[in-house]
Amino acid sequence: MKMTNDMTEWLYSNLDLIEECKENNLKPVILIAGASSSGKSYMSKIIANFLKERNYRIATISTDDYNSGLARDMFTLVNRKYYHGTLKNTEYCIEKIKEIIINSEFKEKFCDKNIKLIRNAIGKYVGANINEVLAYIKYEFENINFDRKELYNLDEVSSDLKDLIDGKKILRKEYSKKISERVETNEVIDGSSIDVILVEGIYALTEDVRKKVNPNNLICNFIECDSKNLFLRR
Repeated sequence: MKMTNDMTEWLYSNLDLIEECKENNLKPVILIAGASSSGKSYMSKIIANFLKERNYRIATISTDDYNSGLARDMFTLVNRKYYHGTLKNTEYCIEKIKEIIINSEFKEKFCDKNIKLIRNAIGKYVGANINEVLAYIKYEFENINFDRKELYNLDEVSSDLKDLIDGKKILRKEYSKKISERVETNEVIDGSSIDVILVEGIYALTEDVRKKVNPNNLICNFIECDSKNLFLRR
């Protein structure tokens, strides 16, 4: 995609590439990446409405919804960073942590009360000094950066894209910022009934997202925004 500051030119450039994909019997995947607060979601809505007005059936996916959830994020990060993946009973421990923190306000997720409950729930299962593990979890939580790539299951994004391109069905993923966890949905996206797949997110253009998709299907967009505007939007 060429660089442009003109909205109309940008929309029609994408449309030209979509029509080129269609002529080659390819299902187009529009990827929109950019820094946090650069306007990815806004631009995705603009282009989705633009295409719907031209009778294209659109499925929009946000990589934000592929966040694995705070309990899994924190436990997995600590396991990898401090224990080289040697902690035991990881799925059990993650589920117990999730049960304890899910209904707490964000800043209270790993408060002293919850830490005590987590210690009692997983202490004998984790295979390491539980006080040390919890100290690392609390530290990482206090310094969390939700823009970190490892918090998102981008391989799952890529697999879902491949299935949609192949005309298969997937369940829509949904991440709740209210509880900081994935929530179950019953919404099915049927790849056979959509014309264009739209993916937006900080890491939408990464190899992790693109690796299972034919590059000829991809229409790549990157939104640039100066640091002052990024700060103001945040």
